[in-house]
Amino acid sequence: MLISVVTGTYNRLDFLQAMIESARKSMPPGLEAEFCICDGGSTDGTIEWIKAQTDTKLLEHNGLFGAIQAFNDAASLATGDYLLIANDDIEFQGYAIANGLAYMMDNPDVGAGCFFQDRGGQKLHVEYMQSIGGGVLPYIQVGLIPRWLWEKCGGWGNWYPGGTYGGDNYISGRIYESGYKVVPIAGSNISDKKANDALRRKNEAGNQSARVWTQFPNGIIIPSAPI
Repeated sequence: MLISVVTGTYNRLDFLQAMIESARKSMPPGLEAEFCICDGGSTDGTIEWIKAQTDTKLLEHNGLFGAIQAFNDAASLATGDYLLIANDDIEFQGYAIANGLAYMMDNPDVGAGCFFQDRGGQKLHVEYMQSIGGGVLPYIQVGLIPRWLWEKCGGWGNWYPGGTYGGDNYISGRIYESGYKVVPIAGSNISDKKANDALRRKNEAGNQSARVWTQFPNGIIIPSAPI
């Protein structure tokens, strides 16, 4: 297995279907892939739909315990050489995944490759976080990471139980700390649909408490707004 797409979801069947269909179309023809999904107790037909697919693996939380745990647990199902970390409300553009895989396989010194996105109506961009030593570094919000490195770095970690935001900062910090780079991959683009639902509002309200964190446990990265 070359690639495992990892995501968490809750009552977003239409968004999830669109993401998965776009991912299937975005991969190289004939590529064997799997979708590893953690569900937070959906009641809109999501679970039934996932179980009906032949390329999906499902872990049911039966409750909302935060995206950090959801993505960590979804990743535990993965068997792919590479993990593609993907929110459930995005869509891959063109051959974004095929392009990203080719880049990662050609550049083994890269720890993670991040995809360009259009969140908030912005032009295609990647997001950055501040380093304690000054300057900014890209982090992997949507993108590819070798599974062995994800496991070595502890995934999104357990530093913020029940949390939803910050896991992507955490894994990126751990990647840098391990001596690898996080690199934006030109030509690998996604469209961020950003579901405006009860889950989004709950998560963003909870994120206000997360912002009191000024230094991550790895000691080198603090979160910041996109630039």
